[in-house]
Amino acid sequence: YGSVTSITNSPVEVHYDSNTDTWKLDESPWPGRAAGDDESNPDPDFVGWGITGLSSYQGRLVIMSGSWVWLSRSNAPKMFYRTTVEDLIDTDPIGVGSSSASSAAFQHAVAFNKDLLLFSNEFQALIPGATSAVTPSNINLLVTSTYAVDPSVPPITLGPTLMYATPRSANFFGLMEMLPSPYSDSQYISQDATEHIPRYLPGRCRFAAVSSVGGMAVFGSTRDTYSLYIHEYMWSGEEKVLRAWHRWTFKYPVAYAYFSGDLINVVTVRNGVVLVCTVDPRSGSDPESGSVNGYLDYSTSAKVYDAGTHKYFDVSQDMQDFYGEDIQDLTVAYRGGELDGYELGASHGENGRIHISSGSTAETVVYGVQFVSKFAPSPPNIYGEDEVPITTSPMKLVRYYITTAGSGEFEVSVWDTGNQTDPRVWEVSPVRWNSTELSLGRTPVGGVVGTIIPCRVNASSSQVVFTASGLKEFNVLALEYTYRHNQRRRRT
Repeated sequence: YGSVTSITNSPVEVHYDSNTDTWKLDESPWPGRAAGDDESNPDPDFVGWGITGLSSYQGRLVIMSGSWVWLSRSNAPKMFYRTTVEDLIDTDPIGVGSSSASSAAFQHAVAFNKDLLLFSNEFQALIPGATSAVTPSNINLLVTSTYAVDPSVPPITLGPTLMYATPRSANFFGLMEMLPSPYSDSQYISQDATEHIPRYLPGRCRFAAVSSVGGMAVFGSTRDTYSLYIHEYMWSGEEKVLRAWHRWTFKYPVAYAYFSGDLINVVTVRNGVVLVCTVDPRSGSDPESGSVNGYLDYSTSAKVYDAGTHKYFDVSQDMQDFYGEDIQDLTVAYRGGELDGYELGASHGENGRIHISSGSTAETVVYGVQFVSKFAPSPPNIYGEDEVPITTSPMKLVRYYITTAGSGEFEVSVWDTGNQTDPRVWEVSPVRWNSTELSLGRTPVGGVVGTIIPCRVNASSSQVVFTASGLKEFNVLALEYTYRHNQRRRRT
Protein backbone atom coordinates (compact mmCIF):
# COMPACT_ATOMS: atom_id res chain seq x y z
CA TYR A 1 0.00 0.00 0.00
CA GLY A 2 1.27 3.48 -0.86
CA SER A 3 3.77 2.36 -3.52
CA VAL A 4 4.69 4.75 -6.32
CA THR A 5 2.42 3.86 -9.25
CA SER A 6 4.16 6.25 -11.64
CA ILE A 7 6.95 8.83 -11.68
CA THR A 8 5.47 12.21 -12.62
CA ASN A 9 7.26 15.47 -13.45
CA SER A 10 9.95 13.37 -15.12
CA PRO A 11 12.24 14.47 -17.99
CA VAL A 12 10.39 14.79 -21.29
CA GLU A 13 11.29 12.80 -24.38
CA VAL A 14 11.65 14.36 -27.83
CA HIS A 15 11.58 11.83 -30.66
CA TYR A 16 10.84 11.64 -34.38
CA ASP A 17 7.71 9.76 -35.42
CA SER A 18 8.29 8.27 -38.86
CA ASN A 19 4.63 7.35 -39.21
CA THR A 20 3.43 10.95 -39.04
CA ASP A 21 6.68 12.52 -40.25
CA THR A 22 6.74 14.89 -37.26
CA TRP A 23 8.69 15.51 -34.09
CA LYS A 24 6.81 14.66 -30.89
CA LEU A 25 7.16 15.70 -27.26
CA ASP A 26 6.37 12.86 -24.85
CA GLU A 27 5.48 14.05 -21.34
CA SER A 28 3.81 10.85 -20.14
CA PRO A 29 4.66 9.58 -16.61
CA TRP A 30 7.27 6.89 -16.15
CA PRO A 31 6.37 3.41 -14.81
CA GLY A 32 6.26 2.98 -11.04
CA ARG A 33 6.85 0.02 -8.73
CA ALA A 34 5.27 -3.22 -9.94
CA ALA A 35 6.87 -5.64 -7.47
CA GLY A 36 8.41 -5.69 -4.01
CA ASP A 37 8.29 -3.01 -1.32
CA ASP A 38 10.35 -0.08 -0.03
CA GLU A 39 13.18 -2.38 1.05
CA SER A 40 13.36 -4.93 -1.77
CA ASN A 41 12.56 -2.44 -4.55
CA PRO A 42 13.20 1.07 -3.16
CA ASP A 43 12.36 4.35 -4.84
CA PRO A 44 15.23 5.89 -6.82
CA ASP A 45 16.78 8.84 -5.02
CA PHE A 46 15.82 11.37 -7.68
CA VAL A 47 12.10 10.80 -6.98
CA GLY A 48 12.31 12.83 -3.77
CA TRP A 49 15.72 14.51 -3.99
CA GLY A 50 15.63 15.83 -7.57
CA ILE A 51 17.78 15.49 -10.68
CA THR A 52 21.21 17.13 -11.00
CA GLY A 53 22.32 15.64 -14.33
CA LEU A 54 21.42 13.36 -17.24
CA SER A 55 23.48 11.09 -19.50
CA SER A 56 23.45 7.64 -21.10
CA TYR A 57 25.72 4.61 -20.88
CA GLN A 58 25.60 1.08 -22.32
CA GLY A 59 21.98 1.41 -23.44
CA ARG A 60 20.85 2.82 -20.09
CA LEU A 61 19.58 6.28 -19.18
CA VAL A 62 21.80 7.75 -16.44
CA ILE A 63 20.21 10.09 -13.89
CA MET A 64 22.41 11.82 -11.31
CA SER A 65 20.85 12.86 -8.03
CA GLY A 66 23.42 14.43 -5.73
CA SER A 67 26.04 11.81 -4.85
CA TRP A 68 23.83 8.99 -6.20
CA VAL A 69 23.87 7.73 -9.79
CA TRP A 70 20.94 5.73 -11.17
CA LEU A 71 21.01 3.71 -14.39
CA SER A 72 17.72 2.63 -15.94
CA ARG A 73 16.81 -0.86 -17.02
CA SER A 74 18.83 -1.95 -20.05
CA ASN A 75 17.07 -0.87 -23.29
CA ALA A 76 14.19 0.60 -21.21
CA PRO A 77 15.27 4.16 -20.44
CA LYS A 78 12.12 5.02 -18.43
CA MET A 79 12.16 1.98 -16.14
CA PHE A 80 13.84 2.59 -12.77
CA TYR A 81 12.13 -0.15 -10.73
CA ARG A 82 12.90 -3.87 -10.77
CA THR A 83 10.25 -5.98 -12.50
CA THR A 84 10.71 -8.83 -10.00
CA VAL A 85 12.33 -9.23 -6.59
CA GLU A 86 12.59 -13.02 -6.70
CA ASP A 87 15.84 -12.84 -8.66
CA LEU A 88 18.46 -10.18 -9.49
CA ILE A 89 18.52 -9.80 -13.28
CA ASP A 90 21.50 -8.29 -15.11
CA THR A 91 19.21 -5.92 -17.02
CA ASP A 92 17.61 -4.50 -13.85
CA PRO A 93 17.99 -0.80 -12.94
CA ILE A 94 21.05 0.14 -10.89
CA GLY A 95 21.58 2.67 -8.12
CA VAL A 96 25.08 3.37 -6.82
CA GLY A 97 26.77 5.97 -4.61
CA SER A 98 30.16 6.61 -3.02
CA SER A 99 30.86 7.14 0.67
CA SER A 100 34.05 9.08 -0.12
CA ALA A 101 32.09 11.50 -2.33
CA SER A 102 28.97 11.80 -0.19
CA SER A 103 29.07 15.60 -0.45
CA ALA A 104 29.31 15.56 -4.24
CA ALA A 105 26.49 16.64 -6.51
CA PHE A 106 27.30 14.98 -9.83
CA GLN A 107 26.09 17.07 -12.76
CA HIS A 108 27.84 15.61 -15.81
CA ALA A 109 28.60 12.08 -16.98
CA VAL A 110 30.62 11.25 -20.09
CA ALA A 111 31.17 7.83 -21.63
CA PHE A 112 34.91 7.79 -22.31
CA ASN A 113 37.40 4.99 -22.91
CA LYS A 114 34.63 2.42 -22.19
CA ASP A 115 34.08 3.91 -18.69
CA LEU A 116 31.51 6.39 -17.40
CA LEU A 117 33.25 9.46 -15.99
CA LEU A 118 31.33 11.57 -13.45
CA PHE A 119 31.95 15.23 -12.59
CA SER A 120 30.82 17.44 -9.71
CA ASN A 121 32.14 20.75 -8.35
CA GLU A 122 34.95 19.08 -6.42
CA PHE A 123 35.04 15.39 -7.40
CA GLN A 124 35.84 13.33 -10.48
CA ALA A 125 34.66 9.74 -10.31
CA LEU A 126 34.04 6.83 -12.65
CA ILE A 127 31.98 3.69 -13.09
CA PRO A 128 34.30 1.04 -14.62
CA GLY A 129 32.95 -0.72 -17.66
CA ALA A 130 35.99 -1.51 -19.79
CA THR A 131 36.14 -5.23 -19.00
CA SER A 132 32.44 -6.15 -18.91
CA ALA A 133 28.93 -4.75 -19.14
CA VAL A 134 27.64 -2.94 -16.05
CA THR A 135 25.13 -5.00 -14.02
CA PRO A 136 23.59 -4.64 -10.53
CA SER A 137 26.02 -7.28 -9.23
CA ASN A 138 29.29 -5.68 -10.44
CA ILE A 139 28.53 -1.93 -10.33
CA ASN A 140 31.15 0.22 -8.59
CA LEU A 141 31.75 3.96 -8.26
CA LEU A 142 35.35 5.10 -7.72
CA VAL A 143 36.68 8.59 -7.00
CA THR A 144 39.66 9.36 -9.27
CA SER A 145 40.59 12.96 -8.33
CA THR A 146 39.37 16.02 -6.42
CA TYR A 147 40.06 18.99 -8.72
CA ALA A 148 37.72 21.98 -8.87
CA VAL A 149 35.35 21.84 -11.85
CA ASP A 150 33.20 24.51 -13.47
CA PRO A 151 29.90 22.58 -13.82
CA SER A 152 28.28 25.12 -16.16
CA VAL A 153 29.91 23.44 -19.20
CA PRO A 154 29.95 19.68 -19.92
CA PRO A 155 33.39 18.08 -20.45
CA ILE A 156 34.43 17.42 -24.04
CA THR A 157 36.54 14.65 -25.57
CA LEU A 158 39.63 15.54 -27.60
CA GLY A 159 40.67 12.29 -29.20
CA PRO A 160 42.45 10.20 -26.54
CA THR A 161 41.83 12.74 -23.76
CA LEU A 162 38.96 14.51 -22.04
CA MET A 163 38.97 18.23 -21.19
CA TYR A 164 36.94 20.07 -18.55
CA ALA A 165 36.88 23.66 -17.30
CA THR A 166 38.21 24.65 -13.90
CA PRO A 167 38.08 28.04 -12.11
CA ARG A 168 41.66 29.31 -11.84
CA SER A 169 40.94 32.54 -9.96
CA ALA A 170 38.13 35.03 -9.44
CA ASN A 171 38.65 36.52 -12.91
CA PHE A 172 40.05 33.68 -15.04
CA PHE A 173 39.43 30.02 -15.78
CA GLY A 174 41.60 27.22 -17.05
CA LEU A 175 41.19 23.79 -18.61
CA MET A 176 42.22 20.44 -17.20
CA GLU A 177 42.96 17.47 -19.42
CA MET A 178 42.17 13.95 -18.22
CA LEU A 179 44.29 11.17 -19.71
CA PRO A 180 43.79 7.40 -19.27
CA SER A 181 46.64 5.59 -17.57
CA PRO A 182 48.78 3.59 -20.04
CA TYR A 183 49.48 0.95 -17.38
CA SER A 184 46.07 -0.07 -16.02
CA ASP A 185 42.39 0.08 -16.94
CA SER A 186 39.97 2.55 -15.34
CA GLN A 187 42.77 4.80 -14.09
CA TYR A 188 42.94 8.47 -15.13
CA ILE A 189 45.37 11.32 -14.55
CA SER A 190 44.39 15.01 -14.75
CA GLN A 191 46.90 17.65 -15.83
CA ASP A 192 46.64 21.39 -16.43
CA ALA A 193 46.38 22.15 -20.16
CA THR A 194 46.60 25.94 -19.68
CA GLU A 195 49.33 26.31 -17.06
CA HIS A 196 51.40 28.39 -19.51
CA ILE A 197 48.52 30.88 -20.07
CA PRO A 198 47.08 31.44 -16.57
CA ARG A 199 45.50 34.82 -17.46
CA TYR A 200 44.37 34.16 -21.02
CA LEU A 201 40.80 32.88 -20.52
CA PRO A 202 38.75 35.55 -18.69
CA GLY A 203 35.68 35.01 -16.55
CA ARG A 204 34.07 31.55 -16.62
CA CYS A 205 33.64 29.09 -19.45
CA ARG A 206 30.30 29.73 -21.19
CA PHE A 207 30.31 26.86 -23.73
CA ALA A 208 32.71 24.38 -25.30
CA ALA A 209 32.64 22.48 -28.60
CA VAL A 210 35.08 20.14 -30.32
CA SER A 211 35.42 18.92 -33.89
CA SER A 212 34.95 15.20 -34.44
CA VAL A 213 37.23 15.11 -37.51
CA GLY A 214 39.79 17.89 -36.92
CA GLY A 215 42.14 18.71 -34.06
CA MET A 216 40.31 21.84 -32.89
CA ALA A 217 38.15 22.91 -29.95
CA VAL A 218 36.46 26.26 -29.25
CA PHE A 219 35.51 27.87 -25.94
CA GLY A 220 33.35 30.85 -25.02
CA SER A 221 33.94 33.19 -22.08
CA THR A 222 31.44 34.97 -19.84
CA ARG A 223 33.73 38.00 -19.56
CA ASP A 224 34.51 38.37 -23.28
CA THR A 225 31.36 37.53 -25.22
CA TYR A 226 32.79 38.88 -28.50
CA SER A 227 35.58 36.28 -28.70
CA LEU A 228 36.09 32.60 -29.36
CA TYR A 229 39.14 30.95 -27.81
CA ILE A 230 40.56 28.33 -30.14
CA HIS A 231 42.64 25.33 -29.09
CA GLU A 232 44.39 23.43 -31.89
CA TYR A 233 46.08 20.18 -31.03
CA MET A 234 47.79 17.24 -32.68
CA TRP A 235 48.67 13.83 -31.31
CA SER A 236 51.59 11.67 -32.43
CA GLY A 237 51.18 8.33 -30.75
CA GLU A 238 50.87 9.03 -27.01
CA GLU A 239 52.46 12.48 -27.24
CA LYS A 240 50.59 15.74 -27.81
CA VAL A 241 52.96 17.52 -30.18
CA LEU A 242 50.81 20.62 -30.82
CA ARG A 243 49.20 22.78 -28.09
CA ALA A 244 48.29 26.04 -29.84
CA TRP A 245 45.92 28.67 -28.41
CA HIS A 246 44.62 31.76 -30.18
CA ARG A 247 41.63 34.10 -30.08
CA TRP A 248 39.06 35.18 -32.64
CA THR A 249 37.32 38.46 -31.76
CA PHE A 250 34.14 39.27 -33.69
CA LYS A 251 32.36 42.56 -34.28
CA TYR A 252 29.20 41.29 -32.61
CA PRO A 253 28.67 39.07 -29.55
CA VAL A 254 28.86 35.31 -30.01
CA ALA A 255 25.82 33.52 -28.59
CA TYR A 256 27.07 29.98 -29.23
CA ALA A 257 29.37 27.93 -31.47
CA TYR A 258 29.26 24.32 -32.62
CA PHE A 259 30.92 22.07 -35.23
CA SER A 260 29.57 20.42 -38.35
CA GLY A 261 32.43 18.12 -39.26
CA ASP A 262 35.42 20.45 -39.46
CA LEU A 263 33.29 23.58 -40.03
CA ILE A 264 32.69 25.99 -37.14
CA ASN A 265 29.16 27.39 -36.91
CA VAL A 266 29.04 30.70 -35.02
CA VAL A 267 25.60 31.81 -33.77
CA THR A 268 25.02 35.55 -33.33
CA VAL A 269 21.80 37.21 -32.12
CA ARG A 270 21.43 40.92 -32.89
CA ASN A 271 18.41 43.21 -33.25
CA GLY A 272 16.07 40.22 -33.00
CA VAL A 273 17.78 38.34 -35.85
CA VAL A 274 19.54 34.99 -35.33
CA LEU A 275 22.46 34.68 -37.74
CA VAL A 276 24.50 31.49 -38.16
CA CYS A 277 27.86 31.97 -39.88
CA THR A 278 30.15 29.17 -41.01
CA VAL A 279 33.93 29.33 -40.69
CA ASP A 280 36.16 26.86 -42.51
CA PRO A 281 39.49 26.91 -40.63
CA ARG A 282 41.15 24.79 -43.33
CA SER A 283 40.26 26.99 -46.29
CA GLY A 284 42.93 28.94 -48.09
CA SER A 285 44.06 30.43 -51.37
CA ASP A 286 45.91 28.49 -54.02
CA PRO A 287 48.55 30.83 -55.49
CA GLU A 288 49.77 28.18 -57.95
CA SER A 289 46.39 28.04 -59.71
CA GLY A 290 45.91 31.80 -59.53
CA SER A 291 42.79 31.63 -57.37
CA VAL A 292 42.28 33.72 -54.26
CA ASN A 293 39.37 33.82 -51.84
CA GLY A 294 37.81 36.94 -50.41
CA TYR A 295 37.27 36.74 -46.66
CA LEU A 296 34.53 38.71 -44.90
CA ASP A 297 32.73 38.21 -41.61
CA TYR A 298 28.90 37.90 -41.54
CA SER A 299 28.98 37.70 -45.32
CA THR A 300 26.33 36.64 -47.80
CA SER A 301 25.88 36.92 -51.55
CA ALA A 302 23.46 38.99 -53.64
CA LYS A 303 22.53 39.24 -57.32
CA VAL A 304 23.57 42.38 -59.24
CA TYR A 305 21.00 44.28 -61.35
CA ASP A 306 21.71 46.75 -64.16
CA ALA A 307 19.78 50.04 -64.05
CA GLY A 308 21.52 51.54 -67.10
CA THR A 309 23.35 54.41 -65.40
CA HIS A 310 24.52 52.22 -62.56
CA LYS A 311 24.39 48.73 -61.14
CA TYR A 312 23.04 47.80 -57.75
CA PHE A 313 22.05 45.00 -55.41
CA ASP A 314 19.66 44.83 -52.48
CA VAL A 315 20.46 43.75 -48.93
CA SER A 316 17.75 41.39 -47.64
CA GLN A 317 15.44 42.68 -44.92
CA ASP A 318 16.79 40.21 -42.34
CA MET A 319 20.34 41.39 -42.98
CA GLN A 320 19.23 45.03 -42.80
CA ASP A 321 17.73 44.36 -39.40
CA PHE A 322 20.86 42.52 -38.29
CA TYR A 323 23.36 45.20 -39.37
CA GLY A 324 21.27 48.19 -38.34
CA GLU A 325 23.27 51.41 -38.70
CA ASP A 326 26.41 49.36 -39.44
CA ILE A 327 25.11 48.73 -42.95
CA GLN A 328 27.07 51.82 -44.00
CA ASP A 329 30.32 50.01 -43.16
CA LEU A 330 29.79 46.95 -45.35
CA THR A 331 32.50 45.87 -47.78
CA VAL A 332 31.58 44.50 -51.21
CA ALA A 333 33.61 42.10 -53.39
CA TYR A 334 33.28 40.02 -56.55
CA ARG A 335 31.74 36.58 -56.12
CA GLY A 336 33.01 33.98 -58.60
CA GLY A 337 34.81 34.47 -61.91
CA GLU A 338 38.38 35.60 -62.49
CA LEU A 339 38.03 38.52 -60.06
CA ASP A 340 36.71 36.40 -57.22
CA GLY A 341 37.46 38.12 -53.90
CA TYR A 342 38.48 41.46 -55.45
CA GLU A 343 37.05 44.44 -53.56
CA LEU A 344 34.46 46.66 -55.25
CA GLY A 345 33.77 50.32 -54.58
CA ALA A 346 30.20 50.86 -53.40
CA SER A 347 27.88 53.66 -52.31
CA HIS A 348 24.93 53.12 -50.01
CA GLY A 349 21.46 54.20 -51.03
CA GLU A 350 18.15 53.99 -49.22
CA ASN A 351 16.16 50.95 -48.09
CA GLY A 352 19.14 48.62 -48.14
CA ARG A 353 20.11 49.30 -51.78
CA ILE A 354 23.84 49.47 -52.53
CA HIS A 355 25.17 50.93 -55.78
CA ILE A 356 28.32 49.76 -57.57
CA SER A 357 30.10 51.02 -60.67
CA SER A 358 28.34 50.51 -63.99
CA GLY A 359 31.66 49.34 -65.46
CA SER A 360 31.78 46.40 -63.09
CA THR A 361 31.45 42.95 -64.65
CA ALA A 362 30.11 41.39 -61.46
CA GLU A 363 26.94 39.34 -61.76
CA THR A 364 27.01 38.25 -58.12
CA VAL A 365 28.68 39.99 -55.21
CA VAL A 366 29.41 39.12 -51.60
CA TYR A 367 29.08 41.69 -48.83
CA GLY A 368 30.09 41.62 -45.17
CA VAL A 369 32.40 43.06 -42.52
CA GLN A 370 36.18 43.22 -42.85
CA PHE A 371 38.32 41.69 -40.12
CA VAL A 372 41.90 42.03 -38.88
CA SER A 373 44.51 39.28 -38.42
CA LYS A 374 47.23 40.03 -35.89
CA PHE A 375 50.02 38.15 -34.13
CA ALA A 376 53.11 39.08 -32.14
CA PRO A 377 56.03 36.61 -31.83
CA SER A 378 57.78 36.27 -28.49
CA PRO A 379 61.08 38.19 -28.13
CA PRO A 380 64.03 35.98 -29.10
CA ASN A 381 66.38 34.75 -26.37
CA ILE A 382 69.63 32.80 -26.16
CA TYR A 383 69.55 29.64 -24.04
CA GLY A 384 72.39 27.60 -22.63
CA GLU A 385 72.77 23.84 -22.59
CA ASP A 386 70.71 23.69 -19.39
CA GLU A 387 67.78 25.46 -21.14
CA VAL A 388 68.32 28.56 -18.95
CA PRO A 389 68.25 31.94 -20.80
CA ILE A 390 71.58 33.79 -21.01
CA THR A 391 70.98 37.39 -19.92
CA THR A 392 74.57 38.51 -19.24
CA SER A 393 75.26 39.07 -22.95
CA PRO A 394 73.09 41.83 -24.49
CA MET A 395 71.50 40.83 -27.79
CA LYS A 396 70.31 43.05 -30.62
CA LEU A 397 67.39 42.03 -32.84
CA VAL A 398 68.55 43.13 -36.29
CA ARG A 399 65.74 42.00 -38.60
CA TYR A 400 62.91 39.55 -39.20
CA TYR A 401 62.51 37.60 -42.41
CA ILE A 402 58.88 36.59 -43.01
CA THR A 403 57.76 34.20 -45.76
CA THR A 404 54.13 34.39 -46.89
CA ALA A 405 52.05 32.60 -49.52
CA GLY A 406 48.92 33.97 -51.19
CA SER A 407 48.74 36.82 -48.69
CA GLY A 408 47.50 40.36 -49.03
CA GLU A 409 49.04 43.56 -47.75
CA PHE A 410 50.00 43.79 -44.10
CA GLU A 411 51.88 46.11 -41.81
CA VAL A 412 54.52 45.53 -39.16
CA SER A 413 54.96 47.67 -36.02
CA VAL A 414 58.35 47.57 -34.29
CA TRP A 415 59.21 49.27 -31.01
CA ASP A 416 61.29 48.91 -27.87
CA THR A 417 59.14 48.56 -24.76
CA GLY A 418 62.02 49.87 -22.65
CA ASN A 419 61.74 53.45 -23.93
CA GLN A 420 59.05 55.97 -24.88
CA THR A 421 59.63 56.11 -28.63
CA ASP A 422 56.72 55.62 -31.00
CA PRO A 423 56.51 52.37 -32.98
CA ARG A 424 57.99 52.26 -36.44
CA VAL A 425 55.45 50.97 -38.95
CA TRP A 426 56.39 49.16 -42.15
CA GLU A 427 53.77 48.52 -44.83
CA VAL A 428 54.43 45.32 -46.76
CA SER A 429 52.82 44.20 -50.02
CA PRO A 430 53.62 40.58 -50.92
CA VAL A 431 52.16 41.13 -54.39
CA ARG A 432 55.00 41.72 -56.86
CA TRP A 433 53.72 43.56 -59.95
CA ASN A 434 56.40 42.06 -62.17
CA SER A 435 55.33 38.55 -61.21
CA THR A 436 54.31 36.08 -63.91
CA GLU A 437 51.30 35.20 -61.72
CA LEU A 438 49.69 38.58 -62.44
CA SER A 439 47.49 39.36 -65.43
CA LEU A 440 44.79 41.86 -66.32
CA GLY A 441 41.24 40.95 -65.46
CA ARG A 442 42.24 38.67 -62.61
CA THR A 443 42.67 39.13 -58.88
CA PRO A 444 46.29 40.01 -58.03
CA VAL A 445 47.89 36.99 -56.39
CA GLY A 446 51.08 36.96 -54.38
CA GLY A 447 52.89 33.64 -54.44
CA VAL A 448 55.56 32.54 -51.97
CA VAL A 449 57.29 35.82 -51.08
CA GLY A 450 60.00 36.61 -48.52
CA THR A 451 60.19 40.07 -46.94
CA ILE A 452 62.85 41.65 -44.71
CA ILE A 453 61.55 43.64 -41.72
CA PRO A 454 64.24 45.95 -40.21
CA CYS A 455 64.08 46.01 -36.39
CA ARG A 456 67.34 47.19 -34.73
CA VAL A 457 66.04 47.05 -31.15
CA ASN A 458 67.10 45.26 -27.98
CA ALA A 459 65.91 41.69 -28.27
CA SER A 460 64.81 41.29 -24.65
CA SER A 461 62.52 44.34 -24.75
CA SER A 462 61.48 44.16 -28.39
CA GLN A 463 57.87 44.09 -29.52
CA VAL A 464 56.97 43.24 -33.12
CA VAL A 465 53.34 43.04 -34.23
CA PHE A 466 52.18 41.81 -37.64
CA THR A 467 48.74 43.10 -38.69
CA ALA A 468 46.75 42.31 -41.84
CA SER A 469 43.36 43.69 -42.89
CA GLY A 470 41.40 43.45 -46.08
CA LEU A 471 39.85 40.60 -47.99
CA LYS A 472 42.92 38.42 -48.49
CA GLU A 473 44.30 35.94 -45.99
CA PHE A 474 47.50 36.29 -43.96
CA ASN A 475 49.31 33.01 -44.54
CA VAL A 476 52.73 32.89 -42.84
CA LEU A 477 54.93 29.96 -43.85
CA ALA A 478 58.09 30.85 -41.93
CA LEU A 479 59.43 33.52 -39.60
CA GLU A 480 63.19 33.88 -39.17
CA TYR A 481 65.27 36.50 -37.38
CA THR A 482 68.83 37.77 -37.35
CA TYR A 483 70.48 38.92 -34.12
CA ARG A 484 73.84 40.27 -33.00
CA HIS A 485 75.50 40.02 -29.60
CA ASN A 486 78.94 40.75 -28.17
CA GLN A 487 80.30 38.46 -25.49
CA ARG A 488 82.27 40.76 -23.21
CA ARG A 489 83.11 38.30 -20.43
CA ARG A 490 83.55 34.58 -20.04
CA ARG A 491 80.45 32.94 -18.68
CA THR A 492 81.00 30.37 -15.92
